[in-house]
Amino acid sequence: MTTSKEYIGIQNYNELTGEEVTFLHTGINKFDSFYSIKGGIGWGTMNYVTGSSGAGKTTVAAMLQSIIKDETSAMYQRESLGVQVRDRNENLGFHKNCFIADAKSCPHLDNFMAEVDKHNIRILIIDSLQVVAADYLEEEGSGSAAEKRVYMMLLDWVQRTGGIVLLIGHVNKDDGFKGDNGIIQMMDAHLEFIYDDKTGESFCRFGQKNRLGLKGNDNRLFYKFRGNGNGVEFFTEAEWRVVFQRRSIGDYLAPFMQDYVDAFKEKDNYKTFMKTLKQYQNELFSNNDVTNHQMLGLMFTKISELVEEYELLK
Repeated sequence: MTTSKEYIGIQNYNELTGEEVTFLHTGINKFDSFYSIKGGIGWGTMNYVTGSSGAGKTTVAAMLQSIIKDETSAMYQRESLGVQVRDRNENLGFHKNCFIADAKSCPHLDNFMAEVDKHNIRILIIDSLQVVAADYLEEEGSGSAAEKRVYMMLLDWVQRTGGIVLLIGHVNKDDGFKGDNGIIQMMDAHLEFIYDDKTGESFCRFGQKNRLGLKGNDNRLFYKFRGNGNGVEFFTEAEWRVVFQRRSIGDYLAPFMQDYVDAFKEKDNYKTFMKTLKQYQNELFSNNDVTNHQMLGLMFTKISELVEEYELLK
């Protein structure tokens, strides 16, 4: 049996060689810590970005271009004119390493990719997958096949250059992925921009994929538009809850103490422990001189004492 290409074959883990993933640090520490465990966006990665219209995808992309001064970046904007993107973000301060193209300057993705090689671009932002895939719809015969062709073109560029791709995509009316779900599964990360109509909150999180970091609601980064073309400001979840929702320390302590107490349910002395704790709690409730904040502190101290007294940690 022969093969058309030489290959290394299977290896012992300890024999593996090759470069580790390195990271692009944007300079926004909160964003970098959110994006990956090691901080920043991994070089040589494909990143899929989704979100409803107006959620801030293009604004954040343009802001990243403006603050990453040491690397060349190019946005391929097929849903707006380049001048419109510039004017909407006029105060970001675009520098000599920022580039943009639109349907007028590069009417086809092939045109844009030729320009990317000419200018030695390191970071690509494509807006959007569904629009540029239409360039190949006639050749490929279906939207799904055309989207996969775009993906393969960009993946080839990433593997050849070690660059970064941020590929923006459309969502359906339920903010789910619009198109072949297999595209997301082939990505290194799927970043979602969410606007919650009920709470008025805007945040980003990782959806189905994040090979280099955490995903889901356990890892969220909130943001607010600064206005006047100044991009967005990011907040950790703790900052958001305290600064904007005005949560008190009691809002955090009460559920923490409940979780702590519940952890001892399987212990032999748990019922006696809880009976004593509830008696003490009732005493505090009946004392009108004790404020809510004082009660939390006293309960915290009492729980610690009773856990030690009933040897619940042993």
